[in-house]
Amino acid sequence: MFWLKFIFIALIVFALISLVKIILRKMFKIEKVKKEFFSNNYIIDLHRKVDTWVRRLTGLTLAILILVQINNETFHYLLILGLIFTSMLDYGVKAFFEYRYSEVPKQAILTLAGEAWGRFCCFFFSEKEAREPSLCFLCFKKYLSFLHVHSV
Repeated sequence: MFWLKFIFIALIVFALISLVKIILRKMFKIEKVKKEFFSNNYIIDLHRKVDTWVRRLTGLTLAILILVQINNETFHYLLILGLIFTSMLDYGVKAFFEYRYSEVPKQAILTLAGEAWGRFCCFFFSEKEAREPSLCFLCFKKYLSFLHVHSV
């Protein structure tokens, strides 16, 4: 039953992200760019170099966070936040290079919208029951309270 729910939710998330991209393409008149499936579409050589460093940093960060998670289970929210921030960094770099150096700079809008909707759907569909908030929501709430306490 779990896998059936998982596949169903994944299809809904994919459909929602695709729908948002179609609406944004029509609204902002963004032409469709043909990309190969599962390939690195680097805009310029600097993009490849920066993306390589971002991926290395992501791997190192997530490895450290996994080790922290294994040794101390009270920091379980750090791994989720690490995943969120490293993927935001990756998509942010991609959107920056699309905006600055691409032939179609409006493509960056679709990149950021796809990332934002993906995050929203992860938070929305990760609810277990209506009364019990999801782990992602609790981690985000803890993170916001952490920022509030440390910003004062």
